[in-house]
Amino acid sequence: MATEQDTVSKASKSVFADAPVNAQNIPPTVTIVSSDPDTLIKKKRQDILISCFVASPLGKLSRTKRSRSVEDEGEQKCSKKVHYDTDSENGILTEYDSDIFRYFYERELDLLPQHDYLADKQCIYYLRPKLRAILIDWLVQVHWKFQNVTETLLLTINIMDRFLSNNKVKLAKLQLVAITCLFIASKFQEITMPKLSNFVYVTDGAATADEIKLAEFQILHQLNFEITWPNPLNFIRRLSKADKYDQDTRTTAKLLLEYAYCSPLFTNLKPSLIAAICMYTARRFILSKVDGDEGVWNQNFLECSGQIDADNDRVFQNLALELINELAYPTTKLESLIDKYRKETKSNIHSLVQKWCKNYISK
Repeated sequence: MATEQDTVSKASKSVFADAPVNAQNIPPTVTIVSSDPDTLIKKKRQDILISCFVASPLGKLSRTKRSRSVEDEGEQKCSKKVHYDTDSENGILTEYDSDIFRYFYERELDLLPQHDYLADKQCIYYLRPKLRAILIDWLVQVHWKFQNVTETLLLTINIMDRFLSNNKVKLAKLQLVAITCLFIASKFQEITMPKLSNFVYVTDGAATADEIKLAEFQILHQLNFEITWPNPLNFIRRLSKADKYDQDTRTTAKLLLEYAYCSPLFTNLKPSLIAAICMYTARRFILSKVDGDEGVWNQNFLECSGQIDADNDRVFQNLALELINELAYPTTKLESLIDKYRKETKSNIHSLVQKWCKNYISK
């Protein structure tokens, strides 16, 4: 009978070839042999990719109708007076609220990427941000066509960043890592998920079913099976209590949140901090159209954010400005995400936010 050690040993001969199963192993010395991003992914033009989803292998997915985000179905308007931890009339299990978020705050740092693998060129796991951007752009397309919830996309990115920040992976195997992370996140987050054959199909021959299953074992083993992540959408929901779940603010904050996670600039920030930055920026954008940005971050937001003093915290302000700059003049192309929100909201919300960001910077 095979022992657990035998199983791990066998899995170490993985499809990644150069990726250690255990972080304590000696890092491999194999280097990336190509700097051409076109060799990273056998990626078809977007119109071809979209048409392939209409084909029969994935046509069955249309029977699964599901909201783009869990919050759109489950959230209710709260009562006129907001009580964050004691008011049972706002439709939230407030008796557990404090304990749940206390646990989230405790776990945040443990579930961040271990190394700054996108910025530190001296890091042995360094990956050019442009290559990650190609992976993310493709993942957004697949996530959208699979009708996954937003939580699945964000968890996919977290799993991928944590794995790549501690493992050297061959350039040709990066797409395998990406699709496997989506496969894992879908298992964890979705009620009904596509078949494994669908995940294989969208890679256009870059990954087989056996490779995905073996990669799944490796990634989960490397991460010690720690997949329960404080998803930043949970913090967005809590912050939304402070303005009684204003729909425009929440939609804008969700766009900014996905944009921030798809960007390589914020990979090492805690989910609660990124959520607060996105809600703060969304509030400034919404209020600028009404009566200015006075009262953007009041006492209610201070309580719901875990005591983040957005108006007086210089580090927070600099990070918010960095997000605004990235939205105004992006260093990373995220066309698939922009297209996704154009379809979801049936509006050009990204263009409106980008225009506001440019005006804000020019002041």
